[in-house]
Amino acid sequence: FNTVMTVVDEIDGIDMELTEAEVKFMNKYRKGYWDLQVGMNTLDGLQALTYARLRGIDTDWYRIQRQRKCILAVVEKLKGSSFSRLNDLCDIVLPLIQTNLTKLEIAELILYAPNFLKSEFDQMTIPIPNSYGGMNCFSGVSGWALDYNKNNKALHEFLFGEYNAA
Repeated sequence: FNTVMTVVDEIDGIDMELTEAEVKFMNKYRKGYWDLQVGMNTLDGLQALTYARLRGIDTDWYRIQRQRKCILAVVEKLKGSSFSRLNDLCDIVLPLIQTNLTKLEIAELILYAPNFLKSEFDQMTIPIPNSYGGMNCFSGVSGWALDYNKNNKALHEFLFGEYNAA
């Protein structure tokens, strides 16, 4: 959570279009401190994190959409950044991240960052619609029953195009 806030604050916020329900909930969350408005807002780190984690007004699926919007807003804000700026941001952010990548592997990936930021992004959510349902598990706990074959096929088609189950 601190990493998200740090990144967003370091890039001077992200622009996010907020609905009436989102504004009402977020302003109530920090009553007297925030005065967000319906429409476009520049969110600081704590506001962006609150927005990305927000699910009290709808469902977890909408929370996932808000998380994606935040990630894409950060990427959009970084488009056109110089290699030096990206390197400075990495110096701040990388100590906050746990990974099994070596420093050399990270350094090699950073070289691709300027080109990566120019890319278009496709996205999907797993499980896909109509591929899961609710079920009661042991001790009355509810869970999801997934059609793993249907989701595997959809993910493969998304990543590679045509599906071949061979």
